[in-house]
Amino acid sequence: MKREYSLNITLKCPICADTDFVVDNDQYICNSCKTSYERFQLIEDNSEEIELSKHELLNKIKSDVKKEILSVFKNSKVFKVKK
Repeated sequence: MKREYSLNITLKCPICADTDFVVDNDQYICNSCKTSYERFQLIEDNSEEIELSKHELLNKIKSDVKKEILSVFKNSKVFKVKK
């Protein structure tokens, strides 16, 4: 099982929900409402979406691992795997 999993989450402005930011030094400035944020603020404000995406990815990985285990031991006379 040599799959690579990645997670890309588009951060949204907590004020206007725009996803386009201008980066100026350590500040992220929303293109729509011109509100300025530090990176950690944007991550914190988008934490619910980040957690949801993380759980979806983990569920996909668990499902793939389960399928892989079942296929490996499918015809085994020694090991029986419950579905």
